Amino acid sequence: MEKDSELLKYDCSEKILKRELKKPVSSIPIERLIKILTHSNLNHKLVDIKKHLNSLNIQALGFRVREKLAELPFLTKDIQQKLVCDKFKSVRVILAKNPIISEDLQILLFNDNELDVKFSLAKNIGLTESIQKKFILDSVGANSALAQNPNISE
Repeated sequence: MEKDSELLKYDCSEKILKRELKKPVSSIPIERLIKILTHSNLNHKLVDIKKHLNSLNIQALGFRVREKLAELPFLTKDIQQKLVCDKFKSVRVILAKNPIISEDLQILLFNDNELDVKFSLAKNIGLTESIQKKFILDSVGANSALAQNPNISE
């Protein structure tokens, strides 16, 4: 339990990280691994971490864990693809904000039925130019349709 409370601190010390990362990445519980990833710079372990994350059954993880995964700045394409189809809207909303998502996944999120997902995507600083244009055309089309609606008051 003491390890968990130490890892919850925002500033994860090198000592704690070294202790945790002496183990193979695959033996670290995903919740603890996400805490470590969220609160530290682990460029030296990134390859191992990505391999481990790719080997996980993402959908078997709790939705809160998937939400945390969706925030990570180095998600592999495989993990992104699993999260973009997540049944929980909150996971897709968080993923849509992540600036590293690829354009093909931005398209899937743009076409999501949930408006919250689209709004999060629209705010994404990594939004590609073609998706920006889709948002513009989509809003122009909606405004045009509203203008033609006889029940809309002026």
